[in-house]
Amino acid sequence: AGERVARDGTGLRGIWWRQIRQFRRVSPAVADAIVTAFPSPRLLQQAYMSCSSDQERLALLADLPVKTGGVGRPRRVGP
Repeated sequence: AGERVARDGTGLRGIWWRQIRQFRRVSPAVADAIVTAFPSPRLLQQAYMSCSSDQERLALLADLPVKTGGVGRPRRVGP
């Protein structure tokens, strides 16, 4: 909402995090995991394009660890 990204990239992480959160059923912890692994949309796109198979593309985000606050066993983003 009016927030801008400077030429040096300042502000990109916050905007990217909010964009990911707009997807249904994406928790703040999952958004954090994705933004930590891929700090910009371009890096995620490049990783996706470098995958050689559909199975590899599906696993790109599925295996990212999600911080649970130390309670319970560690979990992954999932499909």
